[in-house]
Amino acid sequence: MRELFEETGLTVDDVGASIHSFDFDVRWDEADHDRGHAEYYVLRVAERFEPSNANWTPDEHVDVTAHRWATADDLESGAEPFEPAHLPDLIRLAARSV
Repeated sequence: MRELFEETGLTVDDVGASIHSFDFDVRWDEADHDRGHAEYYVLRVAERFEPSNANWTPDEHVDVTAHRWATADDLESGAEPFEPAHLPDLIRLAARSV
């Protein structure tokens, strides 16, 4: 919930269960750790909102050049990089579980 707030500005009481997680090697020269862990969640909100970058760290303002809403089809178009590679499949799976 903290990350959701920091990354998007959205405040919620519960994010539910993770739909996907994975561990990975960190390959960034300035990192203070060599392993990372990522969790993916599906969150349904009552009203549309525009994500905010107001709570990003200074590094995030450098590393993230843009953010926007995207569909699974948008991601598969290949116009922009994303991770994990099977994110479009996760989105479609989550949409069916509604």
